Amino acid sequence: MVLAAVGDAMGYKKGDWEFCASTSKILRDVDVLTSGKGILALDCSHWMVSDDTVEHLATAEGLIKSFTPESYAAGVPLEKIMISVAKMSKAATADFCARAPGKSEQKGLKLLDADGKNWTAKPFDAMAIGCGAAMRCACIGLVFRTDMHALVSVAVETSRLTKTHPTGYLGGVCAAVFTAFALEGVPVELWGLRFLDEIIPLVKVYVSRAGRHLRENEAAFEKGDFDAKWEWYLQQRGLRTSQVLFPSVYGPAERDSFYAECAFMPGSNPSGKNPGSKGWDAVLIAYDALLWVEANCAPGQEKWSELCYRAVLHRGDNDSTGSIAAAWYGAMHGFEGVPDCHQGVEYRGRCDSAGSALDRIARNLIKAAA
Repeated sequence: MVLAAVGDAMGYKKGDWEFCASTSKILRDVDVLTSGKGILALDCSHWMVSDDTVEHLATAEGLIKSFTPESYAAGVPLEKIMISVAKMSKAATADFCARAPGKSEQKGLKLLDADGKNWTAKPFDAMAIGCGAAMRCACIGLVFRTDMHALVSVAVETSRLTKTHPTGYLGGVCAAVFTAFALEGVPVELWGLRFLDEIIPLVKVYVSRAGRHLRENEAAFEKGDFDAKWEWYLQQRGLRTSQVLFPSVYGPAERDSFYAECAFMPGSNPSGKNPGSKGWDAVLIAYDALLWVEANCAPGQEKWSELCYRAVLHRGDNDSTGSIAAAWYGAMHGFEGVPDCHQGVEYRGRCDSAGSALDRIARNLIKAAA
């Protein structure tokens, strides 16, 4: 939770870097701010978080409020969880000022009542394919890390508060599932394969049984944009053949080019602009950065430093890719290699408390299921 906020605040930089169209400009800024010492010397103390963290906290705090000590053995009904998450998500809109919330996020949250009871209010929206679900769902994997069926149902419905098209809500499911994979020690190079081969089929079964927007979802699943983009990525990185393939030179210019390829989708983003802003490329870019780091870096500061450069300090929707990748890094490594000057961002205390509470819930659920 804390590192997700760090990745968000660093990428956002009060809007200076999230909306910067030049990776070179961002890297020059880092050089100036640190007197040439590099990203590990960047003091992010009290840096403002964007709507990404505000909404991620709403998901986390909604989950926390839905559980009581007596609920672990019996389980918490999805309806109760979603009312709580929707209520907190609605309340979070009061904290959107100067945090650049996306239009689709605002549109979906505006439909919710203050009590969250109409959490299914958002109609099917073919344009709801942005990264809003992905940026606020990683913490779901912290709670349901050993129960993929529960994880899928909660992640799908939390995502569908605003993103009712599969290309949007699958990004949220992916963010949550990869958190669970990280906590369960699944090798990083297997995450994408398992997501495509095991998790997406679970999502399709759940959505068909949930009974909302069936015809529209069936058509979207048949088209398979999200699946196809991830399959393309697995081929690019050799992950279907048990080897991780990266270019021998993979610096900022090469990453800019590849991230634009990740963002490209005919009919949805034919120019590949604003990498990281959609449901598919937000998680793709975050995963690409983490995969490279795990394959090439020594533990500690080298891993964290390179993750910042690759997942956060790039043109496009870098606060979202940074938040997602940093959440997964935290699930794998905790604060290993993260300098103190990065950790004191806005809402640090809330993130710490929420993460600890979610972990306690997860451990109680695991104990109850044993």
